[in-house]
Amino acid sequence: MKMRGFWSVKLVDTLGLILFVTAEFAIAAMAFLIAADVVMRYAFHRPWGWVFDLGGFVMASVLFLGLAHVLRQDRHIRVEVFTRKLSERKIACLELVTSILASAALIVVIWNGWEWALRALRMGLVSSGYPPLPLFPAMVIVPIGGAACVLQLLIRIVRNLQVIRHRTQ
Repeated sequence: MKMRGFWSVKLVDTLGLILFVTAEFAIAAMAFLIAADVVMRYAFHRPWGWVFDLGGFVMASVLFLGLAHVLRQDRHIRVEVFTRKLSERKIACLELVTSILASAALIVVIWNGWEWALRALRMGLVSSGYPPLPLFPAMVIVPIGGAACVLQLLIRIVRNLQVIRHRTQ
């Protein structure tokens, strides 16, 4: 069952796509910065110390920024050996349970991530490299990406409920 006409679904899908494209640009920028750092290190003996810290931030960001879009595209890791012979209704029931569990786990991650990000902002926490980079921008990406993923999971929950209800009538 598709929920195509709903503006809220389109909004969540668009948000997930924007975050995904942002992650793609972050990867491209990181690749460029790493290459430039290598040139600076070996050609000019002047490495950029902050590239290593930024690389860690970008990798964590890419994970959380891409979650919602990957979930929408159904490109996440799945063990199909168990579900291959199940009916559509049973698969929907299984996905309903896993979506609820994943949402609950992500809500905990969002809550804790937001608390940590606010703590970093209030305390002015910075990275240990030189020059020190503020931690708040990198930390706030966890709750933002997690929230987008929870919204996508809610859409998945509704779709699975529709499949379950439709198949029982």
